[in-house]
Amino acid sequence: SSGINAEWPLRPGEHEERTRAAIEAAKKSQQDSNKFLKETWKRVREAKRKEEMQKQKEVDRRVKTLLEFKDNLHRSQATLRKQSIKKEKSTDCDSALIPLL
Repeated sequence: SSGINAEWPLRPGEHEERTRAAIEAAKKSQQDSNKFLKETWKRVREAKRKEEMQKQKEVDRRVKTLLEFKDNLHRSQATLRKQSIKKEKSTDCDSALIPLL
């Protein structure tokens, strides 16, 4: 056999029926492939969206942490300034008393 269907010759109209069936099978296969491709891209887009959201959350967390550090630094600096001013005033008062003794 040379690979040709052994049922030759075909009965009248059988070639058209087989051709139609092959076309329908090809259409169905293409539809299934398109559906699979569409679903795959949907999953890919969703995964990318989730990844971007995670990255944004991490950026937001880091920015928040840096802003908290900045606020704490400013509070610490303000406290140190107040303590320094109080210390200067108390030192000024002590030195003012020394000549009176």
